[in-house]
Amino acid sequence: MREVQRVGPRTLLQVAEALEAIVCRCVGPHGGQVIFTKDTGEVSISRDGRRVLASLVLDHPVARALLGCLLAHCNTAGDGAKSFVLLLAALLRGTRAACRAQGKAGPHGRLAAQQVSRWLLSFQEEVLDGVMRDHIAPHTTALFSHTSPAESRARVRRLMEGFFCGRVNAAHSKFLAEIASDFCFRWTCKPDGADVLRLVPDRFPELHTAVTGLPIDRSHILQGLVIHRDFAVHCPTDRPLNALAISVPLQTSLPMEADGTLIITSSLQLCSFGSWVADNIERTVTSLKELQVKLLLSSVKQSDLVLYQAKRAGMSVVECVSQEELSLFCLLAGVSPFADLGFWEGVGGKHVAAVTFCQPVVLGAHRYVHVGFPERQGYLPHCLVLCGPVPGLTAQCVSAFGDAFRTLQRTSEPIWLRHRRNSGTQACCLRNVTSSRGEQDNIRNGDRSDFGVQQTDAKELQAASLVSDKGAMRTLSQGQCCNKRTESPDLVSPLNCCMPQDKSCRSQGRAFGRDAEEGLTDNLVRSETSARPGAVLPVGGAFEFLLHHYLWKHSFESSCPETKMSCRLVAEALLNVPRQLYLRHNGHGHFLKVRTNFISCLRHQEVVGSITDGPEALESLACKYQLLASVLQCAGRLLSVDTLIYTTALGLRDKSNRDDEDDET
Repeated sequence: MREVQRVGPRTLLQVAEALEAIVCRCVGPHGGQVIFTKDTGEVSISRDGRRVLASLVLDHPVARALLGCLLAHCNTAGDGAKSFVLLLAALLRGTRAACRAQGKAGPHGRLAAQQVSRWLLSFQEEVLDGVMRDHIAPHTTALFSHTSPAESRARVRRLMEGFFCGRVNAAHSKFLAEIASDFCFRWTCKPDGADVLRLVPDRFPELHTAVTGLPIDRSHILQGLVIHRDFAVHCPTDRPLNALAISVPLQTSLPMEADGTLIITSSLQLCSFGSWVADNIERTVTSLKELQVKLLLSSVKQSDLVLYQAKRAGMSVVECVSQEELSLFCLLAGVSPFADLGFWEGVGGKHVAAVTFCQPVVLGAHRYVHVGFPERQGYLPHCLVLCGPVPGLTAQCVSAFGDAFRTLQRTSEPIWLRHRRNSGTQACCLRNVTSSRGEQDNIRNGDRSDFGVQQTDAKELQAASLVSDKGAMRTLSQGQCCNKRTESPDLVSPLNCCMPQDKSCRSQGRAFGRDAEEGLTDNLVRSETSARPGAVLPVGGAFEFLLHHYLWKHSFESSCPETKMSCRLVAEALLNVPRQLYLRHNGHGHFLKVRTNFISCLRHQEVVGSITDGPEALESLACKYQLLASVLQCAGRLLSVDTLIYTTALGLRDKSNRDDEDDET
């Protein structure tokens, strides 16, 4: 193996295209399945991009780094593994083509790639945030309706359909989408259910039960919580009861005041100690009985004497409950677990939970404990029973549900977009106007050390761009301090703003900066705004077509060459996702037809609706934004690498052994 290897755009592209060739087979609702055969002979069939890529044995360091970025994104957004690879491969293709077109292939190609790396890493803050806020967000609809719960339920179901159609078989996607949306709305009566959407993804391992050997359409929802243990003692009751969660054994070995070792030297002492232990347990159970506790949930195993006393008192006992399930039970019931060993008289109302029912439930080949909760703080807990005919399909169904709730959680969160994204691009525009010919050449070569303008003017322009007064912004947009007018009369885009050309305009700019000084601190604090939570778009390429259109438009309006190239690289890469989507459906001609119709509607200012022939499914704007941001960060970091250094653990170990020998001598 080579110890040192040069890495350029060509190597990165070869790795990305190898992964692209795998995932493009299962893109979209019409994609196929990927079959894997393990060394043990086990066969796995899946169309989940994350599962497919994680199952690969990757030896190349670039491939492993790429996979790490992809998995980190999926852990955050819950979806987008296949689109991640498609976007990254297209972006690297465009980067390599741009480097070759500029005549910088070979050793100088690495320098050009590092320049593109810097541009892509700053593209999100300088360009993408503004385009998303000003142009893409107005085309979205809200996922949750505060006036029509039925409309909210329908939109959540359509969002889940858009998610499941790319993860599971088409015959089951609608059914699973209906269960997922029904599960969310059974939890809460609130319009958005923000608290539930934060709880369910984090607690999903405890909120579901996987059952193998049944068809997927046998999956259903249960009210309450399933504790994955059976009763150690079961005393049936059909009435509401009180429950206590404990994390210590009821039977203590020694009295609490003893600080030594118990030594028994005779049978009489043994009988006396046994009587003391029995009396202590009986008093503890009696104190719990006075609190009307009928259910005891324990994270540790209890002694036979404790189980006997609980049976006599009519108290059900469930022991060896996992800490995660016990903490979830306490969270849903609004109580605290009791862990004060030897002071059972201190059990109070903050430890006793109200339970509506407690009964055994048989799911598959196992019997568990099923408990119910009264409605509390606007939500009513439920859990999922997810079925599958074989273990592999059951695991895929469980994974898809967990990622679906993660996607729904990310959709309901705001998208934070930065106002100060334009400082770097402003500096670029300022350099293009005021710097000399030699300085402009340095700019094109990636040298950002000298802005070529006076520091005072740059600060004034930055202060002016942060002012929120619409009247002042309208004055700028009418051309007093800009070479170009913006589309909106109420908001100026600093991406199109250049340095004033005459002294009068400069003085106006300074006066405008002085007017902005009073509110500069407040504007810096409010330098981030958010798009509305729950923003969604139709599936089928609506996001990619929209962003491609506005990025190309922005590239023509900008005077910065770095911004032009970055916008065009990202815009062309975006089309790779819908191109692969429609290529698997009706061929490349259908992609061109859909894109033409979409652009025609956009130019006629029509509402962006469904662009597919199938169901009107939806996809999350927040997840799409997160996907593109993750791809930009991954591409920027990969392009910044120019050398791979291979090391072996054996060599390091031999060297350390030699160092030890030298120290000994």
